[in-house]
Amino acid sequence: MKPLAAAVSSQEASDVALAAEAKKLVRQIGLGSWRLADIFAEFKQRGRSQRQIATECGTNQSTVCWYLKCAERFPRESSRPTLNSDCRKELF
Repeated sequence: MKPLAAAVSSQEASDVALAAEAKKLVRQIGLGSWRLADIFAEFKQRGRSQRQIATECGTNQSTVCWYLKCAERFPRESSRPTLNSDCRKELF
């Protein structure tokens, strides 16, 4: 069994890697990535607030909120529409 300190370090390393991937996605392709929605959902599962997610990933709270709604509405990849106005129409 791993010591608690090792488990915390592993979790922190995973969080840093996810945040770095999210920042890279925002820079490279802008908004419109299901992977970004999945990253935000992973942080939410880990107990982070929308504001914390936004700060760590270099975006704003309203963007995080929209992506989380999309991820909740379309949890399976096979049922996901294009992440743009199609998703917005389905949600609102």
